[in-house]
Amino acid sequence: MTSAQLLLDESIDLIICGMHFDDGRMFDLLRYAKTNPKTRSIPFLCIKSNQGIVPIRAIKSVELASYVLGSDGFIEMYKWRRQFGDEEAYKKLRDIVRRLTSMAKC
Repeated sequence: MTSAQLLLDESIDLIICGMHFDDGRMFDLLRYAKTNPKTRSIPFLCIKSNQGIVPIRAIKSVELASYVLGSDGFIEMYKWRRQFGDEEAYKKLRDIVRRLTSMAKC
């Protein structure tokens, strides 16, 4: 069990995980979080933070797979930063975080 899995419990409001977390084990953490009765209701947000060299089709496949496994969102942060600028991109991210954490508390 990874150290990230050991830290997950029902006191967490939101899990934000980068696509390249722990050498690409984002899906392992997502699967664990969504199948564990104590953590399955915690919103899980996947993020690709930089452009890198991953082909667009591969990124779209990762995004689709994240939704199939139960994620609550997939953000390509580097695209937002390029499209909206840093300030607006991070505002959008904060808005999503607020929405997901308020939904989890209901």
